[in-house]
Amino acid sequence: MRSFRNHFFTIILLFLLTLIPTSIGLAAGGVITLDFKNADIRDVLRSLAGQEGVNIYVDNDISGKVTISLNKVTFIEALTIITKNNDLAFTKTDNVYYIKYLEDPILNVQYSEDKLYVEARRIQLVTLLETISQKSGANLVPAPELNEKVSLVIGPAPLEDAVKALLSQTNCIGETIGEVTMVRKKSTVQYSFTVNYQDNLLTVDAKEIPLPVLCRGITEKTGVSIVPDQNLNQNVTIFFQNLIIPDSLALLCEPNGLVFFKEGDAWRIARQSGSYRIRFKDNLLTVAADGIDISVLAKEISRQSGVNIMLDRDVRGTISANFQSLPLFQGLSIILEHQGWYIEKQANHYLIRADQLQNKNIRIFYDPETELFNLDIKSAPLTQVLDDMARKAGHNIVILAQVNWTVNNVRLKGYNFTQVMDFLFKGTIFTYKLTDDTYIIGDGLVARPENSDFAMVKIYPIKYMKADQMLNSLPPVLPRQNIVQLPEKNALIVTGPPNVHQLFTEYLEQVDVAGIEDNTEVIKIKYLKAEEVLKLIPPSIPKGDLIVLKEANAIVVRGPQNLVHQVKSYIDKIDIVNPLIVFDIQVIQVSDTKGFTWNAPQGAIKLGNGDELHISPGKGSVTLIDPEKKLYKDDEKGIIGSLTLLLQNGDAKIIANPTITTLNGYPAKFNVSTKRSYEVQTISSTSSEGSTSTSNTVKTYESGLRINITPWVSANNQITMEVKPEISEFGDAPEGSDLPSTFERSTETTVRVNDGETIIISGLKNTRKEKTVSKIPILGHIPIIGLLFTNYSTRDVQDEFVIVITPTLVYDQTAVPDENDLLKKFSPKLKYEIDPESVTEEEKKKYKIKDKK
Repeated sequence: MRSFRNHFFTIILLFLLTLIPTSIGLAAGGVITLDFKNADIRDVLRSLAGQEGVNIYVDNDISGKVTISLNKVTFIEALTIITKNNDLAFTKTDNVYYIKYLEDPILNVQYSEDKLYVEARRIQLVTLLETISQKSGANLVPAPELNEKVSLVIGPAPLEDAVKALLSQTNCIGETIGEVTMVRKKSTVQYSFTVNYQDNLLTVDAKEIPLPVLCRGITEKTGVSIVPDQNLNQNVTIFFQNLIIPDSLALLCEPNGLVFFKEGDAWRIARQSGSYRIRFKDNLLTVAADGIDISVLAKEISRQSGVNIMLDRDVRGTISANFQSLPLFQGLSIILEHQGWYIEKQANHYLIRADQLQNKNIRIFYDPETELFNLDIKSAPLTQVLDDMARKAGHNIVILAQVNWTVNNVRLKGYNFTQVMDFLFKGTIFTYKLTDDTYIIGDGLVARPENSDFAMVKIYPIKYMKADQMLNSLPPVLPRQNIVQLPEKNALIVTGPPNVHQLFTEYLEQVDVAGIEDNTEVIKIKYLKAEEVLKLIPPSIPKGDLIVLKEANAIVVRGPQNLVHQVKSYIDKIDIVNPLIVFDIQVIQVSDTKGFTWNAPQGAIKLGNGDELHISPGKGSVTLIDPEKKLYKDDEKGIIGSLTLLLQNGDAKIIANPTITTLNGYPAKFNVSTKRSYEVQTISSTSSEGSTSTSNTVKTYESGLRINITPWVSANNQITMEVKPEISEFGDAPEGSDLPSTFERSTETTVRVNDGETIIISGLKNTRKEKTVSKIPILGHIPIIGLLFTNYSTRDVQDEFVIVITPTLVYDQTAVPDENDLLKKFSPKLKYEIDPESVTEEEKKKYKIKDKK
């Protein structure tokens, strides 16, 4: 009984002790304290309900993790904070708090034109993948463990990119097997840490996690490869939020004695090693470093010098350098240029950047204190050199598209920005212009609209010279294509940059001076025609200053003395004696009626007595040969005598024997012809009226002999002749026509002979009808009865025409009259214009002629 009593008191005491905290909490005003980290939201709500002693119903769709820390808040305040920050709402019904989402679930998947749009709110991931597969045709197979709900918006984007974004946001990976993609969660299951990556910002919460495991988790979440060295197995504890990848790696590595740098598209983490010694004294920097991270070196230099040094996010790696007592900027430049970095001097700090377009052939050093450049360039693009210079000097620059040039070899020291550009542009067509504190680089010579900013247009009046003469005498250093003549004002229009205008102005001051006076001089032509000489003047001599005087066969030159001398010198070279050529021409008709033939290819004429007359055109001689005795009989009279023998025997007849004289290079023509006129009747009808009209016209036909010869005499007195003979004659009229027919034979040849040699042209043959009348003596002449004693016969006769041409040069021409004799027929004023020296002082006074200045 006593034992029972003791147990009873014990139970009562324990019950009272359980009531004490409740009484204390109520006495404190019903406040609540919550502290949860990465906990399930349903567990947090369950704990809140237990502390307050109320009933809470949580909808089955609600899930997720929360991290919350509340101190001394009321139940309603705590519930409001939790629900509001997780898109939830609560209502109280019959002493029960109901928790549900503010908005209903949404699933909107659209696939059109190979682009996918996804909008999901609190949708099972499995359901979302199945819907995308149905819409797009992609085989996305979810793993069994994918039972979470997701909320996201993607697209419209290409299908492959949209699926990658979906997997990244849901912390999943896709494994392709044939045409099927298996979707499963990324795995780092043996360690508990948090990695979030959104909007390119990284959040990490890890405690005592091996570095390789943490790097793997970050790689899976971000898609950026982060690879630690194999000997790095240390555990790290770190927490940071919303940092970019380089800043995140810096925060991860530096406190743990590590360094990181980029290799291709991946980041590598290694253990920090090496040593360094830095001293900054009297504004001079001394550095001795071996394998030291650039960030460590920059921090130490910044600490000692008091200068803020900022590193761009891409500047990562180790460096080695050794120099003494250099100015700060020069020392930093030496360190950075070998690593492919460069330094910019900002308002209150130095900024170190990575040079993405580094060219090993370009070495440019810029000192911001003196604003001077040192350059060492070999075979580098001009645009890259200008861009590097402007970037280091902090200048604005615009390089137009037509700037395309290679700098061959440049080494400069101690020049400012504009001086360097002046050197780089020498020998090129490029120039620059400073507009609104910006340098514009472009083409200054080629005239096109985009170059209007560089080229100036200016008119230069020419005072003493002629504009066309100056235009033709421009030196090569001036761009001829940019200078145009303005004839109306005797001026030149120059288009180009300032340096071109400066060159032209200097040239104009030298040549267009008052000392150059216009002269007028008459140049007599001795042997040629003045009109022909004017045609032979070369383009380099302006023909606008030359006038032809036909009466005096002279050319008047107006212009400066150098022009007069140039024309006179040229005329002296071409105005030489033009010899006369006398052509002795014989046209001989040889027929076959006497029983012999003319064998032109063998150069022989077979005579009736059996002898052969051999004609040698090359020697200009004829040889008579007896075929039986093989004797040669030279005919001292030559070709003419031989042909005379033929004529005397009746074997040939001369139908033309002209002698023609012409000048060298001018054609000689011979024409012996007969013209016959015939009346031709033409009948025409009018279709509208049906009437006809008759008209008579006269047509003229010509036949005869025409010979055209054009000779040229060479320096050794050989004569080249172009010979074109043509023979035509009338024939019988065709049937049904009153108009005659004509027979024409022609040939054409070019030969070269010596002075006095003879050429023979043959081959012009003609076949004609020859009628013969035979009568018996006495009886055949009796009228009427005589017809019985007369015989008429017709036979075909073949004639061949042989042309014999003998050219002879004649140099002894009539002397040219004295110049003064020719000028006597002109008035004194005109004589003074032609030749001032031919006018006497008395004539000047008499006719009031003023001297030329």
